[in-house]
Amino acid sequence: MRALILVGLLWIQSAAATEVVEKNASLGNVQIEELHSVHDREEMSKYERLCRSAEKAVESGDHAKAFRILNEARQLEPRSVDAYLIYTRLHLAREEYSSAEKAAKFAIEVAPMSAIAWYQHSRVQYLKGEFGIAQEAAQNATKYMTKPSWEFYHWLGAILQDGGKLAAAELRYSQAQEMLESDLKNLGTGIRIEESKQIVTGMDRDTELVTLSGGEVVEREVIRLEKEYKEAPEQWHQMESRLSERLSDVSFDRYRVLVEMGQMETAQKLVPMIFGGGERNTSAMLKYFEGEFSGALKSFNATKGFFDEAEDSTLAAYLVCLAMVGESKSIERVQKKLSREVSKRESPMLQELLFHLKKAVPNLKSIKASRGRGDETGAASVHLALFHIGQGYPELAQPLLEAALSGDALSGFELKVATVLATGT
Repeated sequence: MRALILVGLLWIQSAAATEVVEKNASLGNVQIEELHSVHDREEMSKYERLCRSAEKAVESGDHAKAFRILNEARQLEPRSVDAYLIYTRLHLAREEYSSAEKAAKFAIEVAPMSAIAWYQHSRVQYLKGEFGIAQEAAQNATKYMTKPSWEFYHWLGAILQDGGKLAAAELRYSQAQEMLESDLKNLGTGIRIEESKQIVTGMDRDTELVTLSGGEVVEREVIRLEKEYKEAPEQWHQMESRLSERLSDVSFDRYRVLVEMGQMETAQKLVPMIFGGGERNTSAMLKYFEGEFSGALKSFNATKGFFDEAEDSTLAAYLVCLAMVGESKSIERVQKKLSREVSKRESPMLQELLFHLKKAVPNLKSIKASRGRGDETGAASVHLALFHIGQGYPELAQPLLEAALSGDALSGFELKVATVLATGT
């Protein structure tokens, strides 16, 4: 499961390398050489267009079209790396690992210093279970990259972590994290600069009074420009969101390694990035997912305006903590606020969670709850699983986690937690 999720997180969207075989221009005739040069540029332009079309076909799942386009591209440039990188992705998508391995090896043969080729080769070998070869290939990917890439460092860190090389894995994760933070900072600066600019949206005719040198006051017509602040392109904001998600993923992986190494103080500093910076209750949520229900409950209760501002997932964690601690006074003190907040939100996740918790915790009986609605309860399953684990019944938690992971209802941090709990790491 971990390997498949890592592969899903680490797709590189574009095979950017364009290593071209040198052309024979030794005819001695300048005009003929020039003619060949123009022809080569036109052919490569067509080749690159074919590669981009093939990538889109792979991403859309149209494998027959992808094969057809790649075969045409390969006839144009039989010794160029781009097509074979896409072939590797295509065969991996079809779970044809032997063919994927051949394509990746050929990509390395024609471009031995292509970082992407080594990265693809590493992924194939990892899926085959050849972890030593996968690690060596991942190291070559970081060695040959023309500019630092957080994807390659993240992938290498994951392989090192699986091999028990925690200190080396933590170093690679920290490098990936540093690059992502830098990319996000630069992108954020670019968005702010763009949105600080004003553009003219229209003109308005007006009049104003002007005092002449002799003291005479006259009225004259003026044209005023109507302006408004620009919006940064939507693609920039989408990229910012994707980078934030990747930073959360990398930070979470690094956090797990640091915890395993016993470096809790450093691990704690990563929590805001794991939650994407949008969660006020990061410390309490961390205690909750580590099973420190009493400490988490105290932190939640100490948060000013908790019930008004808590996200649904945070409120779900609060419910589980309340049930696990099980103090009648605590429940009585908050049950009115809690019941009102749950009712106001109309959250299927919270309703589903309450429905199950009330069966196990009699003190919650005064809070109304109804059965949740179908596919929207994946996150509730994770919180309920944590409740069972806290009670000492992991056998009840496992089916819930497996069901949650197989559905589409999870997102963000719940998915990370469910993955860790399901794999027992």
